[in-house]
Amino acid sequence: MDRKTLIVAVVIFLAAAFVGFQFIYLPKTQRLQSLEEALKEEERLNRLSEEIASMEKRLNSYRSRLLEKDREETELIDRVREIAQKVQVKVISMTPASPRKRERRQANFVLLKVTFQGSYHQLGDFIANVENSEKFLRIESVRFSIPLPGSPESTITHEVEIDTPTYL
Repeated sequence: MDRKTLIVAVVIFLAAAFVGFQFIYLPKTQRLQSLEEALKEEERLNRLSEEIASMEKRLNSYRSRLLEKDREETELIDRVREIAQKVQVKVISMTPASPRKRERRQANFVLLKVTFQGSYHQLGDFIANVENSEKFLRIESVRFSIPLPGSPESTITHEVEIDTPTYL
């Protein structure tokens, strides 16, 4: 092979390599890179969808624990009465207060003041049963009064405020 043919062959080879690299290899690698990015985005969206589905399940479980507005007070009173009987405390009074709305929340809250007599242990059992109730109940405050020494009254009186969210 003469020198001129060799130069032409090398130029044709380099031109073919350049064309192949520029018009075949680069577009394919760019396409592959964009597909990998799209796949990562799709995986991220799938994870977000799974998180949303999980949060919706939790939300639905919380919703099932909320009382419906039309039965809220009577159901709350019945539930607290059942808990009081279960832990064997003497209920002195149950007074429902008017519903109230908390800031930045979309639920009304019904407040029930319960006054009962019992020991500290019974108070603890009562609070545990209220907080672990099937419906979403929460202890707002607890006050108790200890009988004076020498007083004929030997039991402690507790006043507990229980609130529960209800749908608007």
